[in-house]
Order: sequence, then structure tokens, then C-alpha cells
Amino acid sequence: MDKHHLELASSILGFLGGSVLSLDALLAVRRTYEERGAEAAQKAANKAHGVNVDAQGNPIRSAYKLRLWFAQRSVIAARIGFLSMALGFLLDVIAKW
Repeated sequence: MDKHHLELASSILGFLGGSVLSLDALLAVRRTYEERGAEAAQKAANKAHGVNVDAQGNPIRSAYKLRLWFAQRSVIAARIGFLSMALGFLLDVIAKW
């Protein structure tokens, strides 16, 4: 790969990483509404002696576990965005070396 391709790849990765992180931040309000709705559903399930489950079928029995489940979605997006931007920066440094 020549320097031009490395610089182009670094710019694309930096843009993609920034986009992922920005979208994650922009969707924070929506996730808050989703979390509030899930809390209401959990209260209703508790009254009916039922249990909410996550995508893997694990029971979510407390508000703390519910918040952790929602936070994991943000953590995944943050990791993807950070790794993309870090790789883009590394390619940029290599291209300018």
C-alpha cells in the first residue's frame, strides 16, 4: 500500500469512527425513553409474577440489571467508534512516517 492509500484509509476510518460515536450520542435520548418503557414493562411483569429476559434469554430481575443491559449497547458502539478512530490515526501516522 502506498502512502496515498494509507492516508485515504485513515481518513475513512476516522470519519466512520466519528460517525459511530456521534450517532451513539444522538441516540442517547431515545435510549432513555426505551429504558423508561422497559422499567414500566418490568414493573408490570413483576406484578404478574413474570420476568423480563434479554436477547440471550437471561432473566432481568432488577432495575440495575436493566440499566446494565441498556449500557452494554452503548459500550459496543463506543468500542467500535474508538477502535476505528484509533486505527485511522495509526494509519495516518504510518503514512506520514
